[in-house]
Amino acid sequence: MKARLVLRKDKVNKKNFCPINIRIISNGVTSYIPTSISIHKDHWDAKNQLVKNKSVLAQEINGKLQDELSSVNKIIITHYEEFSRLNGNEIKEKLLLKMKGEERVSFFEEADRYVEKFKANGKIGTYDDRLCKLKQLKEFKKNIEVDMVNAKLVLEFKEHLESKGTNNPDTVFGKIKFFKTLYRHYCRKYDYPRNDNAFSIPKPKAKENIKFMNESQIEDFEKLQPSSPEHELYKNMFKFVINGIGLRISDILTLKWTHIDIKNGTINKVSYKTGKTLNVRIPAPAMEIIKNLRTPECSPNDYVFPILNDSLEDLTNPEILDDAISRETSSYNKYLRSCGKKIGLSFNLSSHKGRHTYATKALSKGLELHYVQHTLGHQSIKETEIYAKIVKKSVNEAVDKYLSN
Repeated sequence: MKARLVLRKDKVNKKNFCPINIRIISNGVTSYIPTSISIHKDHWDAKNQLVKNKSVLAQEINGKLQDELSSVNKIIITHYEEFSRLNGNEIKEKLLLKMKGEERVSFFEEADRYVEKFKANGKIGTYDDRLCKLKQLKEFKKNIEVDMVNAKLVLEFKEHLESKGTNNPDTVFGKIKFFKTLYRHYCRKYDYPRNDNAFSIPKPKAKENIKFMNESQIEDFEKLQPSSPEHELYKNMFKFVINGIGLRISDILTLKWTHIDIKNGTINKVSYKTGKTLNVRIPAPAMEIIKNLRTPECSPNDYVFPILNDSLEDLTNPEILDDAISRETSSYNKYLRSCGKKIGLSFNLSSHKGRHTYATKALSKGLELHYVQHTLGHQSIKETEIYAKIVKKSVNEAVDKYLSN
């Protein structure tokens, strides 16, 4: 087993610079350990494995390269018996880990650690989602070695998810995307060579049959009379969403008076789901709802829509808060479904349909796409563009209907 410094001329860039690697040959198989040095291709002395003196800082660079080569050779000598049983990639992997002073764990062990960090950081909803996806990946394969990950395995995982019958194309794609995240995290952490062609599954086309309420249906909803104070709160929450900035239900439930600037009519809140700060003006109709809810007794730390009750449970505990949000979201959606049936909607009304309604309504009234993206908390503008297509389609249909009469 030999280790020597080599210039990788096969990796030359546009400026004729090449990386210097430590080449290891074992049982006739060659592998390369990257160093931190790249030099001009004409500045390398291959025979003596040195940077020529005409290169700037040649002495310092050569000293650093010799230190790295010496470190590799010491590890090879110390673990010679272990390395002699491994192939080229395994030797490279072991060397990199020992140079870092750590041992590589299995793919699923590292995946467990990755998911647990969400719980430790208080992102319980994200933790539950990722944990569920990881469990499904483990159901597919009890053991995954990182070098097993290729296009064939990913396709098999896709077919496994589709065979369940409960996963729509977007759900399947989301679970494959999480698998890709785990894989890339593992390769990055352990400097493992990555197969970039493994996850070539195309993203499903965005749906254009998103359900939302039109102006007439919104008017019918507003005419409904709440049967209890709780239902009145629910109604105000929904009106605030469709007439305001399309907040997620988790942000509606956790909205406090300290997040609202009544004087300037703005909201400044960190999103419960994404962790990003939302700082925008609240439209007048939504601001009117806020003002009607505010009483002299309200303190900055009180909830604007007092559905959650921190006097009954410790909502500073992320897990308890997440459970409370899930529980109250279920009750809220049950109320909305009932309202939808009363006004004759052809779909089940829900908190998410409220966001759809806000987006289509805002865009049809001329609000800029980037603003709607920001208020909805979409990471990509492509997520928001689907609403613009829906609005355009609705306008075209209205024009066609008018012209046909």
